[in-house]
Amino acid sequence: MFTASVNVTSVLACRVTLLDDALIEAGVMTVVPPGLYTALVVPAAHHGRVEVLFTARNAQQWGTYDPAADRVHLLAEAQPGSQDLLDLAVVEALTRGAAVHVVEPPRMPEPATVAAIFRY
Repeated sequence: MFTASVNVTSVLACRVTLLDDALIEAGVMTVVPPGLYTALVVPAAHHGRVEVLFTARNAQQWGTYDPAADRVHLLAEAQPGSQDLLDLAVVEALTRGAAVHVVEPPRMPEPATVAAIFRY
C-alpha cells in the first residue's frame, strides 16, 4: 500500500500562487486584494461549502456579512455593528461540520489570513 504525507498549507499556497499567476497573466488582476479570501470564504462557510478552514492565529478582518444578500463588506477597523469576519467564518464552518485549523501567520498563503478547502 502506498501512502504519502502532504503539507496542506503548502498545497494551498501553491494553488493560491497558481491562481494569482493565472489571473495576473490573463490581465484580470494585478494583485490579490488582502480581503478577497475573506469575502469568498465567509459566504461559503455560511452555506456549508467549506470542508476545511485555515485561519491565521490572532488575525482579524473587520466587516459585516449580510446572509440574506450574501454580501460581505470589509472594513479597515472595527466599527459599530461590525464583527471579526474570521471569527464568523470559524463559527459558521464549525457549525456546518468543517474542520478548522488555526495556524501561525507565516504558514498562511500570502496575503491571506484565511483559506479553505471547499466541499463543492
